[in-house]
Amino acid sequence: METLRDFTIPERFLKIQEVYVMKQCIAVTERLRRIVVVDTKEAGTDGLENAIERVKEAYKAQEVVLDAGDLVPDPVTGEPACFCEADWIDPDEIQEMDADFTL
Repeated sequence: METLRDFTIPERFLKIQEVYVMKQCIAVTERLRRIVVVDTKEAGTDGLENAIERVKEAYKAQEVVLDAGDLVPDPVTGEPACFCEADWIDPDEIQEMDADFTL
């Protein structure tokens, strides 16, 4: 009588299963808002334009830095963040990226 340890499966019956790793790229978007008050001593459109330019300069110089306290919930969902597929990135490029998480 043949025992199991004596039994060999012929090579042609062995099926090697290929495993494909599919990476998904997800974009996480948060909205931040900081209210900045500028004393322009000017009225009208010129005052507003100058105030906007001053705040832009301050932002670029990191005098105005937004943080978690400036988080604004999505006006539709009320959620602090929106999650969606980053479909603007080439799929081949995504497959080359390092994964942040594994399911």
